[in-house]
Amino acid sequence: MAIHQHRIGILLLGVTTITAGCGSRGAYPTYDPDSRLVRRIDYDSDLDGLIEARVYYRNGRPVRLEADANGDGLVDRWEFYTASSALDRLGTASARDGRLDTWARTSGDDLQLDISTRRDGLIDRREFRRRGVLVRTEHDTNFDGLPDEWQRFEDGRLRELDLDTTLSTGRADRRLVYTSRGNLERTESVDAEGHVTPRTDGLR
Repeated sequence: MAIHQHRIGILLLGVTTITAGCGSRGAYPTYDPDSRLVRRIDYDSDLDGLIEARVYYRNGRPVRLEADANGDGLVDRWEFYTASSALDRLGTASARDGRLDTWARTSGDDLQLDISTRRDGLIDRREFRRRGVLVRTEHDTNFDGLPDEWQRFEDGRLRELDLDTTLSTGRADRRLVYTSRGNLERTESVDAEGHVTPRTDGLR
């Protein structure tokens, strides 16, 4: 599925426009044989015989858009919609090989990135940004479905690193606190209730 870059904006104007385009030039709908509701719309807006993007529907509502923004024949942009047809998250392929591995959600100035670092569809890293600046991360380093490493940043610098040293509970039991210059200031223990006590034995 190929797409020309200058055409992609035409297709991403919102799901209301997409739905309304069923009968327009270059839009090719497929309908459910029983309900007669649209199941998919293929777009070839410049009529060159190449499908530029596809929108998939469930019960007549759009649920997903797939597009190839660089025209190499591989999907590299996904849009996922809520039940009310609002954009929920945007997906991309970091290696530009058609394998979805990063999902982005925005809310005001905040951006959340869910990342599958092994590119197997399972999210093992989350990044949280505000106004484009990284503020914290969560990382599942042993890929068991539970985070075991948390980072907090200030002005782009690491200030706290929380660790689940057991790699099994999904809860931090150790905290490393850094100065604004990036030096380790102190190490703390964190109990199950969140109480913090200083440590003098480093990471042991």
